Amino acid sequence: MPATSKVTHASPAPLPRGTGRRAFTLVELLVVIGIVIVIYSFLIPALWWAKENGKRVSCQSNHHQLAIGALQYAHNNRGVLINPMTMNTLSNSVFPGVAPWVGSNNDYYSLISGTMWPYINGGNAIMVNGAAVIAGFNSTQIAAVDAAVALSPPKNISLYVCPSDFVETNIRTYSGNSFLNGWEGGGLPYVARLDSVKRPAETFYFIDEFDTRGYNMNGFEVNAYPNTSWIDVPGRFHFSGNDISFADGHVEWWKWLDPVTLSMQPGDINRSDPLPSNSNLPNYDLARMQRMVGSQPHSGGGYVPSP
Repeated sequence: MPATSKVTHASPAPLPRGTGRRAFTLVELLVVIGIVIVIYSFLIPALWWAKENGKRVSCQSNHHQLAIGALQYAHNNRGVLINPMTMNTLSNSVFPGVAPWVGSNNDYYSLISGTMWPYINGGNAIMVNGAAVIAGFNSTQIAAVDAAVALSPPKNISLYVCPSDFVETNIRTYSGNSFLNGWEGGGLPYVARLDSVKRPAETFYFIDEFDTRGYNMNGFEVNAYPNTSWIDVPGRFHFSGNDISFADGHVEWWKWLDPVTLSMQPGDINRSDPLPSNSNLPNYDLARMQRMVGSQPHSGGGYVPSP
């Protein structure tokens, strides 16, 4: 009988302990996803706050540069304050016919042709089609300026708009104090010269204005104390507050406190603010603004500025 050979098959060597592979279970995946969601929910508010705070800082920088530009204008014009309106000063003004800091329309030409522009752009004029941009352009020239600026925006054109302004079509967010060489709105006399501003650190120069028209017609006006109604509507683009620059160049962030201020909408011109039930003082925010316009009278109580 022929010899037979037994064929044996070698079994694979066992894997070392700990090197085995297995898939995640559904429970484990759900736990990991849940942890990621929880971490994400904590990060989102912090990231949003950091982003918005960065925008507020940028807005304050804009305010500071505008205030410094306005002060430089005054120093270069024998103390005459820059016109904060969007039209020439009136014939009955102390200095009639002074051109405005910006024009009255929601276009780039209104910014570049204003008297503020040389003071925030290093004195450099904008050239379009070989000509410097000046006031008095016709509609065809204005359209050419806007097209050129939109295609290649000058570095400092963004100084006129708050990064948190949620009206994306706005070319300008900031408005000047009407009482600084503007006109006698709100029942208060205006001042025309820098040396007439008695308390520059307590007199606002520029403020965020809440206006969906985009051009914030004329300056920011405040009714005289003890009037209890607003004229123009302040912005609230930064944590229910506003950036405000002052006539000495410094900038502050104000948080609005009164519910009426926080509920105001564009178009609420001359909106009446009811007095608090337990006080004879007006809206705290309005009283604070009345204190800071640079004209008398001021609101009473703790709102009177120090001498």
